[in-house]
Amino acid sequence: MKISVIMSVFNETLEWLKEAVESILNQTYQNLEFIIIVDNPNLPLEINHYLEDIVHRDIRVSVCRNRENIGLAKSLNRGIELATGEYIARMDADDVSLPDRMLKEIQYLKLHNLDLVSSNKYNIDEHGNILSQDHDIIKNPNLAMPYVNLVNHPSVLAKRSVIKEMGGYRPFINSEDYDLWLRIIEAGYKIGIINEPLIQYRLRKNSASIGRQLEQFYIAEYIRQLHYERKRYGGTDSFSIENMYEFLKGKNINGMKKEKYMKAKLHINDAVDYIYIKKCEKALKEMILAFYFFPPLAIRETISYVKTRRK
Repeated sequence: MKISVIMSVFNETLEWLKEAVESILNQTYQNLEFIIIVDNPNLPLEINHYLEDIVHRDIRVSVCRNRENIGLAKSLNRGIELATGEYIARMDADDVSLPDRMLKEIQYLKLHNLDLVSSNKYNIDEHGNILSQDHDIIKNPNLAMPYVNLVNHPSVLAKRSVIKEMGGYRPFINSEDYDLWLRIIEAGYKIGIINEPLIQYRLRKNSASIGRQLEQFYIAEYIRQLHYERKRYGGTDSFSIENMYEFLKGKNINGMKKEKYMKAKLHINDAVDYIYIKKCEKALKEMILAFYFFPPLAIRETISYVKTRRK
């Protein structure tokens, strides 16, 4: 069974792109097609040359270029439309897939009769050094997903039929994957997570995941609000780009709020680490500090922790 791997390229370095591409081409599971969507009409010449080279070097690779920057959600939807595999796998152009990722994911998905699977990850810095590893999560993430996004987007493998039935990604400015996962669960499909790191996830100083975390926090809140709307109104919600921006506007995001959020995030990360080494008193102190700096995040993380302990 063929897997269609979809990757969007925007502003990654040539070194990162090479690592990402080669990690897919060298998978132990070889029945792949690799669809690369270029979402930047002004890519450096050296990157264009590299992409042209791999197309000629490996018949499994195709490169499609957007005439203008259309964003990640629309780029991924374009890749989904081009995909011919029974399964769709995600890949980011600055991450690295471990050699057995595809094989282990497809085996796990079939064994547990799932519709979508993702894995834990290693977090690496811009130079490829491992910074940390995800902690293991609950056995049934479907119960916890309405409270916290447990799926590592770049590690996803899913049935193409399910993704297409959902209409793919909707055009959120970030966290478009969380919205899709919730709609998949609402439709009765099952998500599973492998408690083993199968990708190396690169933390970039200028990436959205670092610089726009407060915005992502509020977008996730908006996505959960839409989730409860659908439950209340028979599957329909009020999503629109205009409503999304109006929701964000009401949150009054500013520099001071971003600073407090990031301080709270650091304390929460320390609290989680203390919990896993059973130093509960220190964990509690860190959570109190997190609550002092940014109460909404501390409350959300506490709820998420409790929900992810359920079997």
